[in-house]
Amino acid sequence: MKVIEIAVTVEPLNPGDMIAKALAAMIRHDVDIIPVSDHRGAIAGVLTRKDLLAALGNGAVREGSINSLVSGTIPRLSPEEDICNLSSAAVPAVIMRADGSIVGVVSSSGYAGAMCESVREFRERITAIMDSAESGIAAIDESGTLIIANRMAGEIFNIDPQEVIGRKVLEIYPKTKLVEVMKSGKPLNGQKFTRGKRHFIVNYAPVLREDRIVGAVSIFHDFSLFEQISDELSTVKSLNRELGAIIHSSYDGIWITDGEGFVLDINEAYERITGIRKEEVIGRTMQELVEEGFFDQSVTLLVMKELKNITINQTVKGKKQILVTGNPIFDEGGNLFRVVTNVRDITELVNLQEQLTQEKEKTMIYRAELTHLRSLQIRDSEFIFRSKEMTKIVELAVKMADVDSTILITGESGTGKELVAKFVHRQGKGDGCPFISINCAAIPEQLMESELFGYEGGAFTGARREGKPGLFELAHNGTLFLDE
Repeated sequence: MKVIEIAVTVEPLNPGDMIAKALAAMIRHDVDIIPVSDHRGAIAGVLTRKDLLAALGNGAVREGSINSLVSGTIPRLSPEEDICNLSSAAVPAVIMRADGSIVGVVSSSGYAGAMCESVREFRERITAIMDSAESGIAAIDESGTLIIANRMAGEIFNIDPQEVIGRKVLEIYPKTKLVEVMKSGKPLNGQKFTRGKRHFIVNYAPVLREDRIVGAVSIFHDFSLFEQISDELSTVKSLNRELGAIIHSSYDGIWITDGEGFVLDINEAYERITGIRKEEVIGRTMQELVEEGFFDQSVTLLVMKELKNITINQTVKGKKQILVTGNPIFDEGGNLFRVVTNVRDITELVNLQEQLTQEKEKTMIYRAELTHLRSLQIRDSEFIFRSKEMTKIVELAVKMADVDSTILITGESGTGKELVAKFVHRQGKGDGCPFISINCAAIPEQLMESELFGYEGGAFTGARREGKPGLFELAHNGTLFLDE
């Protein structure tokens, strides 16, 4: 609190004013000092209540002048001074600015009231601070009277702190060591104390003021809470060990960064796959590692940008190819907390893919050679041909035999369409599967459906009682040749 906050504005007196006027002003403003100004309006001195009452006691009349009672010694205070830094001897005083202008006065009663208010506010703050502590706090004065007991102390002893303050501490808890510590002047730490199911560690210490013992204080720490925290810490450590074991026993490489891209850990599999050592990258950023050529690109940086799972092919140090999948991990607030990258070596996979491509190319070559050999063998079969055009047709028929699809064979009557169809069938399906040929031109249009798809018994007049399977059914897994 500043001095200006308790300033009382009062009109300065003149040296020729009567004692009665000065006394009335002091009573009206409840002050014990009034500034006195000269004829120019500048402060010439002060008149105090003490001097005024002394003059009246010595027989001065109320109509007399104050001139002889004015003191030239002016007690002054700055408006910005803190009241708590003032001693009681500094008041009453006139509050003046640096330029000599008068702001007001501070009386002894105003100062005392302000100090009481400051003490009250300070005590309330201290009480609030102590009540927010999770440790019990109790203190006594020189007589062994309890002067402080916070909320937690009340909970520990099942009492209302406000009701026990002012009582002898030994009446409340006879086993306390507060009085003993106060008398000996020696601290006592680590004392075990049990209250119900709760366990406490109690520390006692004497309270000193100018090297004199004026009391003692005790602080109760809930050991049960420490045990709970210790158990939780042990659990967390155990989980961390298990997680570390899982990460470092994985055959796939694992790379972990924080939400800012700083490398936190990599496992042994990653070192084995990439040849990158842990000490080369821990604590560095992914951007630095990309710029220095460790990687051609970073999936971690992509995940930080897109905030979703991303999989890419990555080249390590310009040589090794790996498949990496970055997975974002978010905290409870939805902020990116970690990026975990799974790594697999695809160098062998790429090699296998190249080998497979080569084998496919060889297979195509072998198949072409086989087709050619088959076409050569055809000359020894039922086909009798010589022209190049017919040779091409036969080679095409051999190729089409490997395709499970509908084939259209065109040509004039008597040119061997059915012979070609049988040839395609034998080259593809083989003699073990049915080959059924039907002359569509010889079947009436109204009977075509029943011949192709069959019918149930009694389906129409003249139909067989047991029904008849269709040609499509009879040719199942084989070849159906629809001539004409």
